[in-house]
Amino acid sequence: MGQGFTLTNYTKREQVSPHDLGLGYKLGEFGTFDPSSDFRGSLTQLARELTAEGGQWYGDTVYFVGDYGDVLDINGQFSARVIELGDENVFEFPQLSLQWVRGWVTDKVSDRADLAGRIRFWEMMDRVNDQLNQSALADSEGIR
Repeated sequence: MGQGFTLTNYTKREQVSPHDLGLGYKLGEFGTFDPSSDFRGSLTQLARELTAEGGQWYGDTVYFVGDYGDVLDINGQFSARVIELGDENVFEFPQLSLQWVRGWVTDKVSDRADLAGRIRFWEMMDRVNDQLNQSALADSEGIR
């Protein structure tokens, strides 16, 4: 199956999922750690911009955290295991504003087909999340 990653800010307790950018979770699906790459709207590009001087995560402790427990630094180098970073469940950190992230992607992706595919993906994910929320609400109210 392969390990999926999220971009996680330990300092601010925030994260960004590759799905928020309309991309897959695996390393090859959400970007490249090569700074000269032209993979527009990638999670690695977002990471570089957020952590650059003047970025909203500048100076913060930021990692790519894998769901198998691997932790990569901002350059994609193995750094630690999740267990070494503390007891908090990093996968429950709140997401950065979805509206902000999608706006960032829209500004970065110039290829119309790529952007259209990501928008279709977002629409599908929004429908799935709505269905999950409705199901959870029904369960909590004992409607089923």
